[in-house]
Amino acid sequence: MTSLRSIRQFLFVALAALVLPTLAFVTSANAADSDESSKLADAMQSLAREVAQFVENEKETGGQIRIKNFDGPSSGGARIVKLLKESLGKMDDKVKMVDIGGYTVSGEFMGDKRDDQYVAIIEAKIKNNSGNTVHNLRKKIVTNIEEGLSLFGPSSVDLSESSSSKTTADSSKPDAKKPEEKPLTDSSAVASKVDASISKPNVFVQNNVAMLSDKSPYGIELLIKEESGYVACPVESSALAAGFAKVHVDPQKVFAIRVYNHSDRPVGLSLAIDGINVFAFSKNDYYRQLGKMVIYPGKSTILGWHFDGPISHEFLVTHYGDSAAARLGATEGLGMVTGTFFELLPPRRGKDDLGIGFGKETVMEYQNVPAYFGKPLGAVSIRYERPDHPVDLPPIN
Repeated sequence: MTSLRSIRQFLFVALAALVLPTLAFVTSANAADSDESSKLADAMQSLAREVAQFVENEKETGGQIRIKNFDGPSSGGARIVKLLKESLGKMDDKVKMVDIGGYTVSGEFMGDKRDDQYVAIIEAKIKNNSGNTVHNLRKKIVTNIEEGLSLFGPSSVDLSESSSSKTTADSSKPDAKKPEEKPLTDSSAVASKVDASISKPNVFVQNNVAMLSDKSPYGIELLIKEESGYVACPVESSALAAGFAKVHVDPQKVFAIRVYNHSDRPVGLSLAIDGINVFAFSKNDYYRQLGKMVIYPGKSTILGWHFDGPISHEFLVTHYGDSAAARLGATEGLGMVTGTFFELLPPRRGKDDLGIGFGKETVMEYQNVPAYFGKPLGAVSIRYERPDHPVDLPPIN
């Protein structure tokens, strides 16, 4: 059997500016009761400041707060919890986070189409020791479609121009090269497609690969690590009728994500698990900020969360217990893996590209490439059953 350490694969990452259509996070409250940010991280920083102010002013809190779940139509609430905890962690002079007892902050997130935008509503509240709501926090508005796609994890949504064409691809040839994709520019059409993908989920699966659509050249597949190597994880036919690509992964199993690009050109990719980007725990600030890689024609396999230099941590389905998984605040039920694909444009002058060694047992080297990420071409998700809280992440310092 060939040693995994002897296998070398190459993926690419580039530092670049983003040009994205907007996906607004709004609420039914008056403008005075909401804040607007371009990114979810900024919104959670604002929320953290409000929480810290409340704790500081309310003596009964004892200067402490416990972060609970943010529930919604997907497991993407884990990312909300993670970002909120990171922001509060920078305010330890004003508030201390605890794991048991005390006042709590929790919330919900939901989506709806309004006018020419798909909106997501994030509501948060603080409860006292008796579980009574004592304070409703200001609602947040986040204006970035990429945030919404990773947060809600649509079963599949094709946002390319060809998705509106009446021509159907020859699905009998899954590996055949398909023409270059161009993103939709009509914001109303984009909003309608995102709304439909969430309210009426549908997914095209071929040979266990979940594709953006039957016309799209892009897709993802889950692989399970066995003694013989990585093998395809079968998509359950019972879930397809409900519009979901769903697989079963046993506890303590390691899995990987294979990405397909059947076009003849490279494409950008943002990959997230429960809304958490695979670079979210990287010690490299640039990779955390960008959260994207370049996928060349063919197929590439992502083996884990990037951590530091050549070190990555494998994707592991595990019972709740380690502190890194606990901080995600994910609830029991279905986890999700979401791949969002982006148009790749010629690089702009003055933008340096970065590369990184990626992998734990398999060396996956990132190389410098000129790249500029444009608008999303679509997103696709695979759900997986988890026994409790699902993913074993790198340790948090």
